[in-house]
Amino acid sequence: MLTKPDISLILIVVALILGCYFLFDLSKNIEKFVVVEVDGKTEKNIKLPQNMIFDNHGKDGWLKIEISGRKVRVLDSSCPNKLCVNSGWINKSGESIICLPNRVVIKIVGEEKEFDGITR
Repeated sequence: MLTKPDISLILIVVALILGCYFLFDLSKNIEKFVVVEVDGKTEKNIKLPQNMIFDNHGKDGWLKIEISGRKVRVLDSSCPNKLCVNSGWINKSGESIICLPNRVVIKIVGEEKEFDGITR
């Protein structure tokens, strides 16, 4: 049989767990954007999350770009090596996909920071 102090302790622990969950979850909900640049000029700036597929023309060809939720990839491209297609999905701020033949850069920008290391 649970006593009043037991129930109070359980409620306090549950409240602390929920508080930590919302605190860390809210910190991840920082706005991110997909920026598509052609030859150094910004052509598209798309707020995430989105679900869309669109064509973008580069200097010497085209790219088919897919955005699914908070990640982006090059679905197909007219470039000969398809390195941009083989790059796969990106989803973190600072990551980019580059198609040199078409001079297209696709990058994710936002306030999210991920540290490689901290030194003092």
